[in-house]
Amino acid sequence: MNPSQPSLLSAAKDGDASAAQLLLLENKINPNNLSSIGRTPLSWAAERGHEAVVEILLRDARTNPDTKDFYRTVAERTALETADADWEFNRKVDLDSEETNYRTPLSRAAENGHVEVVKLLLQDGRVNPDMHDSQGRTALSWAMGKGHQDVVRLFLGDGRADPNYQVSKGRTPLSLAAERGHEEAIKVMLEDSRVKPDIPDARARTALSWSAGEGHDGVVRLLLADGRSDISSQDRHGNYPLSWAVERNHKGVIEMLLDAGSDPDFHDTDRRTPLLWAMQNGEKEMVRRLLDEGKANPNCQDYKGLTPLSWAVDKGYDDMIRLFLTDTRVNMNLQDAEGQSPLSRAVKTENTDILRLLLAKDGIEINIQDQNGRSPLWLAADFGHEASLNTLLDQDGLDINLRDKKHGRTPLLRSVDKGHSRLRDRLLAVPGIDVESKDSNYGQTILSWAAWSGDNTNLDLFMSMQGIDVNSADNDGRTPLSWAATRGHRETVKKLLANPAVRPDLKDTKNGQSALSRASEKGKHEVVLHLLSERRIDPDSKDNNGRTPLSWAAGNGQQTVMEILLADPRVNPTSEDHEKKTPFAHASANGRERAVSHLLQDPRINPETKDIHGNTPLALASILGKESLVELLLADPRVDPNSRNNKGRPPLSLAVKYYSRRAIEVLLRDSRVDPNARDDKWYTPLILAAKYQMTKVVEILVEDDRVDLRLVQGGRSAILWASCMGDKETMNILERKQLERQSNDTG
Repeated sequence: MNPSQPSLLSAAKDGDASAAQLLLLENKINPNNLSSIGRTPLSWAAERGHEAVVEILLRDARTNPDTKDFYRTVAERTALETADADWEFNRKVDLDSEETNYRTPLSRAAENGHVEVVKLLLQDGRVNPDMHDSQGRTALSWAMGKGHQDVVRLFLGDGRADPNYQVSKGRTPLSLAAERGHEEAIKVMLEDSRVKPDIPDARARTALSWSAGEGHDGVVRLLLADGRSDISSQDRHGNYPLSWAVERNHKGVIEMLLDAGSDPDFHDTDRRTPLLWAMQNGEKEMVRRLLDEGKANPNCQDYKGLTPLSWAVDKGYDDMIRLFLTDTRVNMNLQDAEGQSPLSRAVKTENTDILRLLLAKDGIEINIQDQNGRSPLWLAADFGHEASLNTLLDQDGLDINLRDKKHGRTPLLRSVDKGHSRLRDRLLAVPGIDVESKDSNYGQTILSWAAWSGDNTNLDLFMSMQGIDVNSADNDGRTPLSWAATRGHRETVKKLLANPAVRPDLKDTKNGQSALSRASEKGKHEVVLHLLSERRIDPDSKDNNGRTPLSWAAGNGQQTVMEILLADPRVNPTSEDHEKKTPFAHASANGRERAVSHLLQDPRINPETKDIHGNTPLALASILGKESLVELLLADPRVDPNSRNNKGRPPLSLAVKYYSRRAIEVLLRDSRVDPNARDDKWYTPLILAAKYQMTKVVEILVEDDRVDLRLVQGGRSAILWASCMGDKETMNILERKQLERQSNDTG
């Protein structure tokens, strides 16, 4: 080819019919060759509307009018452009390329509205008008999407194109045009009886849904006049044409749909009606329009149970609230899913103007409670909304002592709990306020709460008030002093003890513990010191289980408190509880090694005292299995390592029974321990371990040569017990050890 002569591709692009004719006459040019970006000459000519070139190309029998173009990759295009800009590349294409779109010449011409080119292509019998591209779109789809009504008319007149063909997302040509507002193209389509205007797409949206959502009044008018579109059709999210129009505030469309009979109370999957949509979006005129129609339900509720009035309160729309309150159909006390009414929500938003609006309406329930029993006044106290609280307190019929259901607290208790001092003071000044009211969960008063939290400002205030019981007991019989002591609030304890009406030695009803007992249990040493300085307190007071403060301190390992109590001559360090356990026994049973060590240094302590079961501190430590504690006790010469309990079991047997392997090893290291001691049922430690299949314990025991393998219980040796239990592993250990000992004896 002459280098100065244009290529067929450039001739097609430029509309040079003469050059195209000459090139084709040479009979060397393939009219279907692709450009560097995957386009044929016919594709370029059709896209640019060059009728003459299109006609010339179609006359050539070699031209394939349905050849789809495709976009080559950047690498392919670069290779072509650097080699030869006019080189017409013809090779197998990559059908999976991300840039591939497979457009036909007819598709290109239809998209750009080239009527004559489309006509030429449709007249060619080889052209398939329903060929689709990678998006699934046909030529008619492209024409409708661009609103080329004359091109659309050609396709419909040709009769071969499917007017309802759905693209990859289920969109029909009519749906695409409806979304874009192409009235004339839609008018042409609706004249064809084959067209089905109500076909839903993949999202279940119809042409009417799309046009209503986009606010195309003219298209909506056409579709409604056609009469085949369902005004109540819902998409996947439950939206229907009217809800789409309301959501986007397309007033003209809304008017038409309502006039056409669309149900104003039809709701989506979130139960939102057009009225709720309008309210949420702040479309006040639309709200008025829907209410004026008289068909919309003003008490409709969304999935959260919120009504239009509730939304108006949340949004702060005073004028809308007035509008709703003048509508006699409105239930102003309707509660949402959490049980909150518009009045409750007004309190939460702290909008006193709206609060007054609602309170001025006859029939408003001022004491209405939500699901947790919280009244509007309770919510004001909870959130610390002083203005709302004052507004409510000015109303008649207000129950100032109404409790919530969850905790049984009054508004006063809640204000104290949340630390809202100004609201507390305002409530305390109201005649009839119950200062002794107790919550239902714990039975605590405002004074108890102040003591519990260490709020000394509130404490001083409440103790100075008449009618306050400073010894008020909660559901467990615990007084304010008991709580302050438990929590370690030293200054609070001092203030309470300074009040002569406070009875410092009162015990709770749950465990019978005093304030000193509670403080000792929790290790609050500063509080313990102060309580011991109060002569009205018995430092050896026993609870319902007979335990003293020292018993609790020792059992919980509260070293500092224990030392303080032992230094008080009034404290008996060997006091026994109802199970005859001493403080020393509790420390041993709970593994409190430091406490045990300290108590062993006290000459008043007897390390061999037995509890109600006959267990010594060593026995209790052996059951627990704390190795270092057992060693500590065995190191004391006063401790008998073979002391038996009420069932005749020494510490070693108890350690075996409770599988305390570390304790077993420590006990066996002590030469004083009898490893073959029998209990009341004649069980030795080894037989006990074999019977209960404690293989690891058996291994430990047989390593001690003092352990006698031949001893029997009920006529059964340890080996026989293992056999009876089917414990082959234990049997093997015992038989092997027996053979080993026999071998040593004969040797």
